[in-house]
Amino acid sequence: MHSHQFTAVVEFEGDSLNEYGYLVDIDEINAAIDHVVETYADTTLNDQPAFEGLNPSVEHFSRIFCEAVVAFAEPSTPDRIRVRLWEDDDAYASYERPIEQ
Repeated sequence: MHSHQFTAVVEFEGDSLNEYGYLVDIDEINAAIDHVVETYADTTLNDQPAFEGLNPSVEHFSRIFCEAVVAFAEPSTPDRIRVRLWEDDDAYASYERPIEQ
């Protein structure tokens, strides 16, 4: 086992904006990202319930990260979310999915 410092990029797409002219509430998204970081920082991914029975790959982690952001923030305006995670300069994965309204 070895540790990684991940870099995350979270992107949203949508056809409409909220009443303030934003696609997402950045404070809400930052809180969701902070929640995910707090959940996984300084832990062994193998020991996390979300990774039970899974290889702790960056591919799985990008999906788990994405699902956690959507579950925590519940963004309503965007149509899609994409999360890209880098575990180093060369190794990264992304996961994207629609956001159900």
